[in-house]
Amino acid sequence: MVKRTKTMEALLAGATAASMILAGCNSAVTALTGGTAVTGNTTATSALMTDAPGDQVVALGLTVNGIRMYDASGKYADVLTSPVTIEASHLDGVDEPLKAALSIPQDTYTSAVITVSSPTVSYVDPATKKVVQATTVLASATDTVTFSTPITVTATSTPLCFDLMVGQSVALSGTMATVTPVFDVRAIPLASNPTNGGNGKLDDIHGAVVSVSGTTLILATPNATQVTITTNASTVLQGFSSLSALTVGSLVDVDLVQQTSGTLLAARIHRVPGIAANELVGLVTATTGSPVTSFTQTVRQWIGPGTAGTIAGTSYTIAVASGTTFATSANFGTLPSLPFTPVFTAGTLFAGQNVEVDASAVSGTSATAGTVTLVPQTIDGTVAAISSQGGFTAYTVTLNAGSSLATLTGATSVVVFTTASTQMMNSASIVVGGAVRFNGLLFLDAGVLKLVCGGAMDGPGAPPPQKHG
Repeated sequence: MVKRTKTMEALLAGATAASMILAGCNSAVTALTGGTAVTGNTTATSALMTDAPGDQVVALGLTVNGIRMYDASGKYADVLTSPVTIEASHLDGVDEPLKAALSIPQDTYTSAVITVSSPTVSYVDPATKKVVQATTVLASATDTVTFSTPITVTATSTPLCFDLMVGQSVALSGTMATVTPVFDVRAIPLASNPTNGGNGKLDDIHGAVVSVSGTTLILATPNATQVTITTNASTVLQGFSSLSALTVGSLVDVDLVQQTSGTLLAARIHRVPGIAANELVGLVTATTGSPVTSFTQTVRQWIGPGTAGTIAGTSYTIAVASGTTFATSANFGTLPSLPFTPVFTAGTLFAGQNVEVDASAVSGTSATAGTVTLVPQTIDGTVAAISSQGGFTAYTVTLNAGSSLATLTGATSVVVFTTASTQMMNSASIVVGGAVRFNGLLFLDAGVLKLVCGGAMDGPGAPPPQKHG
């Protein structure tokens, strides 16, 4: 039996969304009932989520049905009261809003009970290099967490992090996956000028426009959550010049800054070009042709009318036509002058890259791409070497044996380039022999995997020092 190393966090911070979850199959639902509720003043709170790498696992679904926090007297406050279904593995090093605004009573909380259901797990078979839907069993529907440090909710919005320790929660044995949820819960201070997910900035959030009114818009995210976003004169608009150019169904990706009031302020909004109504985001797991004429994509996120019925880990066949355009994530802007030339075209697309496919129509599990965009992904491993190349720090990272990236590419290492704009979120210095995670855009250059890094994080650690029951 192999334990996987992946974490999922739900950050509660600000006034926009409260919930957290992973997508799923069928299993019993455990409800949180009874007890006495905390009363008094409340603070508007939003829920966000992230996770860490997961070796073979390429798609993880789970439904979180309820989250209830308790104070020392046994009174409770509900953080999540209605189920939300999402896919978790794409959140490796990424934070996302989860559910509409929720007010939590101001109090000091010492524990939480989290109930889940409907897990699904997809992984890459090391022998066939194909994605397999595991037979998934939920061993426990509830995790009771006693906080190592009490969490105080005050009048000022303070993020809370619900971190699903996937490395301790998911075990693979052959084609069987056993899910036993283990969460870590902690408070995260919100910076006055957030720069990354660890202090209040949410990068590259995908969605479809529901409505626009003045300087405010509502987006529907891939997990069917609607979030309200405000803009100001500093909001950068990419691909359009004013909010009035956005219409219902327009596909966008945004960077958001959590305000101390709890609102979400857009730092950047990028409109997907063309007339695409559908979006599929996930790993390329196989390619056909050179240059590529079609590829298989394991989908983790999906938006649009043609994607109804999709579940986490569904494999789509994507056709590349003469009119298909290739691009890199607008979140990264213009890439700097690196020690290598990063190229993303039909001639360089390879299995293992994370891409966004925008298509005007989807038929079953097939689509013709209008645009294929290279989007960030997280790699994890052990630092084998550190050097300086052309003014950049280059880290040679040995991939974990059996990881999906190693299996799909045959590579054993990735060279990671950090730039002046890289967010170094690691708590300890990066040293040779240390475990680390890097999030960025992955390229293949002269047979070598190279990652242009947007963020560096600590590697998967030990189980949390919190009591579970």
